[in-house]
Amino acid sequence: MEEKTMKLVILLLVPAVLLGGCCSHELCARSVEPYANAILPEYEKYVAADPKLNENEAGISEELKAQRARTKEAALRSAQSLKDAIQRLKEQ
Repeated sequence: MEEKTMKLVILLLVPAVLLGGCCSHELCARSVEPYANAILPEYEKYVAADPKLNENEAGISEELKAQRARTKEAALRSAQSLKDAIQRLKEQ
């Protein structure tokens, strides 16, 4: 996903979260969920294919390999965290 697309996603999600936070939890979840469902699969694919995280690992240190793995895991966890937060809001 391009940087412009990510910025647009953030611009769309933040107001929805803020407005939803002022209302009911379910309303917040309903306002954010369509964006999350549309964006998160693409984001996860982007992270999985990120060339900076998947460069040829021959000749790089174990520390750098571990750092790349942690970065990739953190990005995927953040996507899952958003999904989990939406689910919790729907249940409240």
